[in-house]
Amino acid sequence: MLNPTLSRMARLAMAAALLTAEEEPGLIAAAQSGDRRAIDCVIRSHMRMAVKAATNYRHYGQPLDDLFQAGCSGLVMALNRFDPKHGVRFATYAQWYVRAEVQEFVFRNTSLVRLATTAAARTLFFRMRAERSRIEAAMPGASVGAVNQALAAHFGVSVGEVERLAAALDVGDWSLDTPVSEDGDLRHVDVLADDRPDPETAFLEANDGAVLLRRLRSAVEALPERDQVIVGRRVLADDPTTLEAMGAELGLSKERIRQLEKRAITRVAASMAQEMA
Repeated sequence: MLNPTLSRMARLAMAAALLTAEEEPGLIAAAQSGDRRAIDCVIRSHMRMAVKAATNYRHYGQPLDDLFQAGCSGLVMALNRFDPKHGVRFATYAQWYVRAEVQEFVFRNTSLVRLATTAAARTLFFRMRAERSRIEAAMPGASVGAVNQALAAHFGVSVGEVERLAAALDVGDWSLDTPVSEDGDLRHVDVLADDRPDPETAFLEANDGAVLLRRLRSAVEALPERDQVIVGRRVLADDPTTLEAMGAELGLSKERIRQLEKRAITRVAASMAQEMA
């Protein structure tokens, strides 16, 4: 449920009329020249994009109002940089700035510790939950270490980076001085343990992850060619192809693609389970 402030802004956003292709060039030009009324008109007519982005990223624990404001900042940034000569509508251009600003806000405020410095790590942060679910479905019974190994290989980052970002997403920050006993005498810092695996466990988990990846690759390669394409593009890709696009490419209905995908995943899981038995 949206909070009152965002609900009000959402109503305003949905009430604002969308700019027509004929109206847009003149208003954009006026806004970029500093006309406050034109700026307000352009931003209001696209404010629903900021509302949508805020709700899409609400699961990261940040206030919806703040996410909405970040999205609006993205709209303003896009307006300042938009060049109509490129032949695209402002909404198409602005959506990337809106999403980027909301993501940047989430990233900056999720943890007091700087989370990541590379593009790959940032991609992992925002896709981790979805990709982790995909990998767990493809590798039933795999250990957390093996799943993290697969995530690291998929995104091209270290296992340590995966573990650190997973902790930020799943747990968040907490103070070492937070009491853990009723009388307050025992704090987190007093019971902090070194949870790094011993050398033998680390070696086994690393090899376990590598073996599982080989088994996954082998199981996928054993599928019919069409199923390999569907699994590769729908399940294992960084940016999965939609059912509609996949169906159009293969000349099949969306429902048929869904059925083939489900059957292929079942076959891959069964093949891997048989090898692990």
